[in-house]
Amino acid sequence: MRANKFFPIIVMLLIALLIPACATPTEAPATAPTELNIAAIFGSEVEQAGVSTLLCSVERVAAYPPHGLKITLDYTESVFGADTERILRDYAESGKYQIIWAHSATFVDDVDPLSAAFPDILWVDAVFSDQGSGNPVQAFC
Repeated sequence: MRANKFFPIIVMLLIALLIPACATPTEAPATAPTELNIAAIFGSEVEQAGVSTLLCSVERVAAYPPHGLKITLDYTESVFGADTERILRDYAESGKYQIIWAHSATFVDDVDPLSAAFPDILWVDAVFSDQGSGNPVQAFC
């Protein structure tokens, strides 16, 4: 007797669970990226310890690409003053880069507005304090 009482509830529960599983997806599944393009600007020469360490790290990862992901890094060194915003904007407007890395505490004021203007790019602002709006990803050294 008791089994008959719960039978309709169990059937309705099974139907509720199976209907979504049988539905056809409305969007095609996202494909995995095959390449990652990174742009970076440095306030010093590439021989500076912090810069060379970053470059060597990217080269090591690119040499053994995770999941077959082709990784490229383009950079500009010894960037100062008014050139900062222009170079960052050129990288962003090219449409080539998924990540733009600004490696100097002096770049914070230029990165914040650009990260808002180009939200599809992951902006990394490598600062040496806790300054900045927090809009771009910040790597505190």
